[in-house]
Amino acid sequence: MPGGGEEIINMFRHIIILTILFLLLGQAVLAQTDGDLLEQIKTKEAEIKKLEAELVKYKDALSKTQNQAGTLKKQIALIESQINKLRADLKVTQAKISKAETNIKLYSRKIQEKEKKIKERQAAMARSFRFLAYIDDRGFVAAILESKKLSDFLSQSEYLANVAGGLYGDYKILARDKQELSDLLSGQKEIKEELTDLKNELQSKSRLVESQQQEKNTLLKETKNQEA
Repeated sequence: MPGGGEEIINMFRHIIILTILFLLLGQAVLAQTDGDLLEQIKTKEAEIKKLEAELVKYKDALSKTQNQAGTLKKQIALIESQINKLRADLKVTQAKISKAETNIKLYSRKIQEKEKKIKERQAAMARSFRFLAYIDDRGFVAAILESKKLSDFLSQSEYLANVAGGLYGDYKILARDKQELSDLLSGQKEIKEELTDLKNELQSKSRLVESQQQEKNTLLKETKNQEA
């Protein structure tokens, strides 16, 4: 039987080690995923800057074209400049939408983590409250009478003080976590509103591109008719 007891102990040791490794691996994967999302956001920001620089060039080209005389060919050139500018603008808006969506994912992860911490903290506080309520029901007098030595009573009092102190510390951390959760929810709400505005903007600009393209096709037909 002694051998069997050692096997059971070893088995429990393996289970504990595997559990710890699983938790550590889970935290590493979580951190890595957050890092990936942040990296994606940085990439999108760089892409937006590049596209905005291209957009400035198209705006300059459009401004120069608008100052030219109004022949059919030059009108077509003007419309082409407008279309190029709108398409560049569309790319910027699409990149901003992609960045906003990635940001929302990151906020969602942080909110889930914070909500989990709050639940765990509340459960720990509930256990402390139940313990203190149990002690209070028994009464300090009963604790004194049961303590045969003053040192035992002082030890019990110190333990209760530590429990109460820990409970107060948990309360402060819980209040901070709830405030951070509120800030995260507000931040996520703002980005979702921004995302809605960007999608509406994208639809409007897409319709403008179609309208400009139709106008260009009409002018091209007129040019061909004149040539004929």
